[in-house]
Amino acid sequence: MNLISDRSKAVTLVELLIGVVLLGLIVLGLSGIELFCRYHFVASDRKVKVVNQATYLLEHMTKNIGQGIGTVNEPPVDGTAQPPFDTSIRAVIDSNQNAIRDADDLTVAYMFRRSTHEVFYYPDFNGAAAGHGEKLGAQIRDFTVSVPANNIVEVNLTACWDASIPDSSSKHCGTPDNPGVSMQTRIYLPSVSIN
Repeated sequence: MNLISDRSKAVTLVELLIGVVLLGLIVLGLSGIELFCRYHFVASDRKVKVVNQATYLLEHMTKNIGQGIGTVNEPPVDGTAQPPFDTSIRAVIDSNQNAIRDADDLTVAYMFRRSTHEVFYYPDFNGAAAGHGEKLGAQIRDFTVSVPANNIVEVNLTACWDASIPDSSSKHCGTPDNPGVSMQTRIYLPSVSIN
């Protein structure tokens, strides 16, 4: 029996330890890459969801408020707040398509409640009897509407993954853990009649 050839086929303890250490380094490297990718995937996914929600809300408003009809004496839009909401915008829509503002027309409304970070849509708003609206957006941090002219509406909004986190926190709006987006749009209504 040849002892030299039998020893060359065996694995020594040092070789085994080197193999285990190399395998451990490879596993640690791969897990670090996996954690890095997962963190950035989650942050990107959250950002996309926030952008989609804000975009949907602005497009919904543009479609409906852009149909407002009115005169100089009866403006098509009204941006005065309606308690318990902090911000609101209402527009009279020519629902019967006769190009005249009359009793058959509907008033649509978008209402923002800062305490719950939600924007609601009312397809037939009649003041105090508005009932329950359709929630179009949640996690809206800021929502402002201005009417610089009778046929122009400016909308600014800021949305976050978690709008309830205060600015003093390390995970405030705009951080990778709590991505945010600010958007603005200008809605042009048809020409306002002087009649």
